[in-house]
Amino acid sequence: MWQAELVRAYAQLPLLLPGDAEGQASLRFLIQAAGLKHSSGATNSSSAASSCSVGGHEQLSGYAALMALVGDTSCSVLSVQEAASLLAKEAANSFGLLAPLAQQGSTGGAAGGEAGARVLRGGALYPTCALLNHECLPNVASEVTLSYFPLHWELRERQAQAQQVYGFTCGCPRCQLEASPEWQQQADDDEDDGSGWETDDGAEDSEAAAGDAAEAAGSSSDHDMEESEHQQQLQLQQLRADIQAAAATAAAAAAAASGKPLQPPEPLDSSYLSLFMLKYVCPVQGCFGTMAALRGSDVCECSVCGALRSEAEFLAGLEQHG
Repeated sequence: MWQAELVRAYAQLPLLLPGDAEGQASLRFLIQAAGLKHSSGATNSSSAASSCSVGGHEQLSGYAALMALVGDTSCSVLSVQEAASLLAKEAANSFGLLAPLAQQGSTGGAAGGEAGARVLRGGALYPTCALLNHECLPNVASEVTLSYFPLHWELRERQAQAQQVYGFTCGCPRCQLEASPEWQQQADDDEDDGSGWETDDGAEDSEAAAGDAAEAAGSSSDHDMEESEHQQQLQLQQLRADIQAAAATAAAAAAAASGKPLQPPEPLDSSYLSLFMLKYVCPVQGCFGTMAALRGSDVCECSVCGALRSEAEFLAGLEQHG
């Protein structure tokens, strides 16, 4: 009887979280977990009735409504606390499964609607692969690592994701490099160079007049802009300190595990980082997938759009763009 109610609840998922494909997928995961636990005959010894109402968390609130649909208003099979724990473990350890390009047919884009991107079909847990540690510049040097996020993400975005989803501050060599004052200064210089532009002589007078008007209108916002930049610098300094602390902690843990004296890590060369990104981020404009080497070949395939590129083509592109 309970299994029949679970099947009925499956059909009600779009009503519980309308338009939230990710939330519905999480509830499907919880339905299966609850079904497995129920089939084993285990129940929660402590009452969780008071905790079934979880404000501000759509997935857990949806789970409480889901349990009400199957007649388990006390969440006795799978408590909200257990559900929250399972969701956190699933988010931190699962791998996304993308539909092959050949099977997408006319459906085209991904969940976000980008044409040509592969559709995320679901997730899977691979216990051995879940043991791999993260590094923003994955490698097979001293340890096999992988990146938990897309390679093209900026420093702040990667750090925020590491904290919010995985609960750690990344202190890998790439983060240390990109948090350094030298890297930040170079990034500012590149942005300044890219924003420069020239005008025809005939436009100088009109631009001067526009500049005078803008100066009068914008003077009141100069202080706000300076304050915002100051806050950003303070945040960057704190982020830099957090990254350095995380790197030191990781190095100390590695030394303790190996029984060898603590050795300062080799700093990452900025030229190597640039070359790495050129080689392993998909060259197709707007894709940003990861180029992965095909077994037994010097050809790399994009994990998102499926584009292929040989080593010879990569080197030719480097020479062409100097």
